Amino acid sequence: MIRGIAFIHTVAMLVERFRPRFQSELPDADCFHMLDESVLQDLIRKGPSSGITRRIVTLSQVAADAGAELIIFTCSSTSPAIDAARQTVSVPILKIDDPLYARVASAPGRVGLICTTSSTVAPSPGTADCARAERRPGYSGGKRPVRGGFRRPGQWPA
Repeated sequence: MIRGIAFIHTVAMLVERFRPRFQSELPDADCFHMLDESVLQDLIRKGPSSGITRRIVTLSQVAADAGAELIIFTCSSTSPAIDAARQTVSVPILKIDDPLYARVASAPGRVGLICTTSSTVAPSPGTADCARAERRPGYSGGKRPVRGGFRRPGQWPA
């Protein structure tokens, strides 16, 4: 059984959301939390970059060095960088939305995807398409974003 679990967050309030849940459901696990809010802030401001990828890989390496037997990233926006981290760290890495995409992959018909922040709009459909392509040979994907479907706070009509 995996005992050492590292949660890597880009939003501070998630630490206290996850802590009680895992203390109650996995009382014997040694869970610890790492936080780097600047990753999400930089993704929103500047978009993906090699610097973001390097930081995600480094956070993964630090978690592994701290004894994690499983690393869970709680930010969908970092998904492409997490793929790079999986190539360099020997510890299994789970994206918070991996279970969701596994279900999407086996769902019949079309699937709708709603993103909660602008920084997930680019990586999320690609991740869903990859999951479906792995389980459905011949699947070619296809995203059709809704124009104006994502708005920043303050952009909603009064």
